[in-house]
Amino acid sequence: MSIVSRYRTTRDWVIRNEHHLSTIVFFGGFVIDNLTLTRIDLWFDNAILLSYLVISGISILVINTVRERAERLEQKRLSKRIHTVAMLAMHFALGGVFSAFIIFYTRSADILTSWPLLLLILIVMVANEFFKKPYQETVFQISIYFLAIFLYTIFSIPILLKHVGALIFVASSFVSLLLIRLFLRCLRWFAPDSMYRSRAPLLFAIGAIFIVMQVLYFTNILPPIPLSLKSGNVYHFVARQTDGSYVVERETYPWYALVSRVKHDVHLVSGAPLYFFSAVFAPERLETSVVHRWEQYDAMTDSWIVKETIAFPIVGGRPDGFRGYSSYTPLSAGSYRVSVVTLRGQMLGGESFRVHMSELPPETKTDVIK
Repeated sequence: MSIVSRYRTTRDWVIRNEHHLSTIVFFGGFVIDNLTLTRIDLWFDNAILLSYLVISGISILVINTVRERAERLEQKRLSKRIHTVAMLAMHFALGGVFSAFIIFYTRSADILTSWPLLLLILIVMVANEFFKKPYQETVFQISIYFLAIFLYTIFSIPILLKHVGALIFVASSFVSLLLIRLFLRCLRWFAPDSMYRSRAPLLFAIGAIFIVMQVLYFTNILPPIPLSLKSGNVYHFVARQTDGSYVVERETYPWYALVSRVKHDVHLVSGAPLYFFSAVFAPERLETSVVHRWEQYDAMTDSWIVKETIAFPIVGGRPDGFRGYSSYTPLSAGSYRVSVVTLRGQMLGGESFRVHMSELPPETKTDVIK
């Protein structure tokens, strides 16, 4: 078989299987991002995300323009090839940008907190297989593109402004609306018929995404990106040294604690305090506050009772996170947890443990955290 014949066979196979290949390429973006992305505030990482958004936006314009003009000019063979290339490029770019969101948003909160967002992204990937009619594709493509723009602006703008909070989130949300409005104007210029047929469902989809994201944020379900909890542990003693390092005393456990729940047990003598030490990453020069929320489980009401809330300021820029600690006493036997949250109550993560009262102090080991 000649090279030309092989090319044609491969080309025809790609065109026939375009829709399923799009899903494969979508996941390809995930793999690349996991190998390249490191920090949310680095210019290189943001340049990658912006390139994904630009590529996916141009691809959507090309897909709809080629489809519309091919119907008029009857250049269906050439348009099919261009459509296939643009479709694969769009799915690769969207796969890359959403994989980046999964990486950064899961770093910003534990899985129990961020699962609604992860579920939303999973639905996006699965739904890709069901929207095959032209007008449905247009609505789906632009809706997902708007979601990508929205998720990018709500963490990039706080990084640029060096501030986080509800007002910044709302402002970022409206920036995303402005950007998608400009994009729709471009689409209307290149493919007016596609825009006209999709206008009503598209406006509904964009409005629904906007409202859902506001609800997720103000109910503290959306992770507080660009902040992220790098570490958080319970200790028997914590003290800051003059050189900026921290001396901590942690309880020692038997070897089998790695495969059991023993490592979540804490032994205390009556009246002894516990300490919680955390490191929270924030972009350079960003200043905000975090809260250590100490809670005890009440079996009678099957609920967690807040025992103490301790807030302290943090300053961004340290790769391993801004370090701080709090202490709480007195403690009684029972189940506890310490949650690291923002001032608004958005969850960054935390640690759960059981307290056992003891007559003798437990065996501890001293470490230095630099």
